[in-house]
Amino acid sequence: MVILETKELQSGYQGTPVLHDITFQVREGEIVAILGSNGAGKTTTLRTITGAVRATGGSVIYQGQPITKKPTYEMVRLGISLVPEGRHLFGQMSIRDNLLMGAYKEKDKALIESRMDSMFEIFPRLKERLDQLAGTLSGGEQQMVAIARGMMSAPRLLMLDEPSLGLMPKLVEEVFDFIKRINHMGTTVVIVEQNAGDTLLMADYAYVISEGEVVLSGTGEELLKNDEVQKVYLGLV
Repeated sequence: MVILETKELQSGYQGTPVLHDITFQVREGEIVAILGSNGAGKTTTLRTITGAVRATGGSVIYQGQPITKKPTYEMVRLGISLVPEGRHLFGQMSIRDNLLMGAYKEKDKALIESRMDSMFEIFPRLKERLDQLAGTLSGGEQQMVAIARGMMSAPRLLMLDEPSLGLMPKLVEEVFDFIKRINHMGTTVVIVEQNAGDTLLMADYAYVISEGEVVLSGTGEELLKNDEVQKVYLGLV
């Protein structure tokens, strides 16, 4: 079943167009990657889907219903969670309080605790440092908090914007393992990344964006073997 679909999506900033024709599908249970160079429109695509940037054309369809004009604050209720580039944690708040902020719409305390326990199974390091201020954590640990906070609303669709940005290769591998575990738990994942090689290895399907348009698509395996992807994004040709 298709859980998310964009059709000829267009948007931009202050009258300057960035997205010209973004059309793609995400099937439930998949990991779908969106690749592209800096300025290609990857982050703008996610921000337009969530309503943070207003669409000027085209449509976004989630679970068969148009959400193009829905306000950003409704996305959590619909089951969509975005982990933004740069993490945007509350640095002067503890790990615990950052996670609780991710479940701010949930009133059932037992359910919140259950979700937190599920996150500790994936990120045991967070449980060990629950009362530590988020701003004092390493980059990798902050990314764990950001992903866990995004999962605290129990989304059906988790969107990740550059989760490996600024991390050492060992930590990148660890974060990608976390993402695969979350997907295996039943959460559909859309990931925007410049780390094309590792991303394509775990992606069921991928789209390459250039200058606000989808220019290539295929399974992760197909794009890994694509000459253009190898030359531009993997440096192999």
